[in-house]
Amino acid sequence: MKLFRFKLLALRIILSVLAYSFSVQYAEAHKTEILQREELLFMDIPTVITATKTFQPSVEAPATIIVITKKQIKERGYNNLLDLMEDLPGVDLQNKAGEEWYNGVAVRGNNGKDKFIIMMDSYRVSSPTAENIPIAENFPLYNAKQVEIVFGPASALYGADAFAGVINIITDDAEDVDGLELSVSAGSFDYINNNFYYGKKISNNLKLSVGGHWQKSDNADLSRYYNEYNMNVDLAGLPGTAGTREGFSARTASYSGFLKMVIDDRFVLGFNRSFFRASTPAGTRPEYSYFSDDVKWETALSTYYGEYNFDAGEKVSGKSSLSFNTYELLPESKYKNLYVGFQDGYKYSHSKKFMFEQQVNYEMSERHTFVSGFSYENFYSLPKTADLNKPYDTDLPAEDQGLFYWGSDDTLPVKIFELNYKNYGAYVQAQSAWTDRISSTLGARYDYNTRYGSTVNPRGGIVSKVGDGTTLKLLYGEAYLSPSPYVSYAHYGSFQNMGGTYVGNYFRVPNPYLKPEKVRTTEFGISRQFLSALSVNLSTYYSRLSDIIRRAPIDPEDAGYINGAVITGNTKMKNIGNAEYYGGEFTFNYKKRHDGLVLEYWGSYSYVDGSVNEGPVHHKRPIYIANHKVKAGLTATIGGYYITPIIRWIGKTNSRSIDDTSLTTEEHVDDYLLVNLNVGVDDLVKNLSASINIHNLFDKRYYNAGSGGINFLSSPQEPRRIVLKVDYKL
Repeated sequence: MKLFRFKLLALRIILSVLAYSFSVQYAEAHKTEILQREELLFMDIPTVITATKTFQPSVEAPATIIVITKKQIKERGYNNLLDLMEDLPGVDLQNKAGEEWYNGVAVRGNNGKDKFIIMMDSYRVSSPTAENIPIAENFPLYNAKQVEIVFGPASALYGADAFAGVINIITDDAEDVDGLELSVSAGSFDYINNNFYYGKKISNNLKLSVGGHWQKSDNADLSRYYNEYNMNVDLAGLPGTAGTREGFSARTASYSGFLKMVIDDRFVLGFNRSFFRASTPAGTRPEYSYFSDDVKWETALSTYYGEYNFDAGEKVSGKSSLSFNTYELLPESKYKNLYVGFQDGYKYSHSKKFMFEQQVNYEMSERHTFVSGFSYENFYSLPKTADLNKPYDTDLPAEDQGLFYWGSDDTLPVKIFELNYKNYGAYVQAQSAWTDRISSTLGARYDYNTRYGSTVNPRGGIVSKVGDGTTLKLLYGEAYLSPSPYVSYAHYGSFQNMGGTYVGNYFRVPNPYLKPEKVRTTEFGISRQFLSALSVNLSTYYSRLSDIIRRAPIDPEDAGYINGAVITGNTKMKNIGNAEYYGGEFTFNYKKRHDGLVLEYWGSYSYVDGSVNEGPVHHKRPIYIANHKVKAGLTATIGGYYITPIIRWIGKTNSRSIDDTSLTTEEHVDDYLLVNLNVGVDDLVKNLSASINIHNLFDKRYYNAGSGGINFLSSPQEPRRIVLKVDYKL
């Protein structure tokens, strides 16, 4: 009996222990499940539209896509698109590295700002005809909800020039702004930047957003920091001018305006305009150019649009849109360098595009959707002129300008081209979720351009979820780069009177018969989301380019291109080669919380290489890229305070060769490590926030790759710059 009672007691104890153990395990499991959900929410996977023209989570989009949120823009101190792009993987930036184009951008080896499109709310705000515009304070981010960057060919949806990618600035909803935001910034080298942003739901069916910015800066006097900018030198060919030289000047200025109205959540009217002024001799060696304040390069961009969003039943929706996009190189823009005899050499360019697009979305089922559409584009372009001895008069037609080529004694009229052409496009895209883990995208676009003919650009992708949190992407896409009016028709040069005959031995001849460049890219990506709020991504790609456009010697028939003169050199643009680029990017993002402290670690490593075959030079290395790049940062926030140090290590950068016919004279720019710092506080007092941004924290002397010739091969960069910013919300 005692034995039975003992066994019963033992059984009760065992059952009690098991029950307690089970309850503890259940509680822990429940707690873990809650934490996992919180961590997944903490990861905050963004929704994007740029990859497919439909909304979907970025991890499921059939593209390599990076999203920078409004919070990250503030905490990292990104004031404009240039600031943001400097931290992107796979992107090489060469600042203050060449006259006229101000800065250079290469995306995955593809060099040139004409090789990607910049949009705002899915409407193009970069040049309508792919001019090589500056990217700087003329693309502010005060109104950005997020910035979506799609890497790789995107012509299957966006047509011409979506060659290496698309950048889409998505603006805030007016209801989220809900008032007036004011911002004032001031800093080193007389830097000033002010902006305002108002957003409000005016009535039940009307939302209004309006904003603008104004900026100016003297920028650093680089002659005080670098011997390369010693201004006490003679102008080339003008001995004795050293003692009379002007001081160094590199002033910039910009402004922009923004308007968006949403009516009944269906009608949208929008407007964006930006202006940027830079010093024309940016990156030029002092002996080859004047640096006075009046030597400037001024560009203006405008976009107007209207759209109607509709639903036609439960399965059909779409968007009808009209847009008008303009670019202008303003008439007072000029050189004062060796090529124009150190006199005023003016330039002018103007282009515009009217576009109608109809998009239709059809949801056949929850697993199968289709996007289709067509577009009509009407272009006008006056490509960049030759050097002019007076400003272009926009009130007169081209034929009445009375302009003559340099050195022709006012006998050879400047050829001014005006182009009118059209583009017709149609696209279709099918997305299917075959299972809960596998989806596919297949699409193509056909374009016919009255200047250069037709092109077809397909895309395809498979996205597979492997286990919990792992996603694989296999992607293929093609794209084309239009032979822009700038590339085809922009020309320059001068003449000398040689015994009664005007001879041009330095002249670029237009080529209206260029074909589009073509790229074909295969890409594989893997991403992993960990429950500890860690995400890692690896993308690898291989791109094959054909019909690339490069400078080449003129043809014999070009000698008589200008009536009354003989051209003996120099170049014209031709489709003369091919190229290949390959590489990959590894990115990570890790968030950790401890009490009220939140730490976000983020960073990337990029590798890119390839070869370019152009004319007599085979397997030449691509220029203006660093094979290796590391970009990383840490944002620490507690309460309303935040601090973000950012480091960038840019490896040895390939520069332009001294002699394009030799593989032994290739130059490079040394690697450098740069540290930036952004520190801020929200609600320092009610509705008032402040931040301090320090560029080049340790005041390092470093260089970017220049274009050579009269420009530096290694272009000196700015010293430390400190900017104080104050924001106020009404």
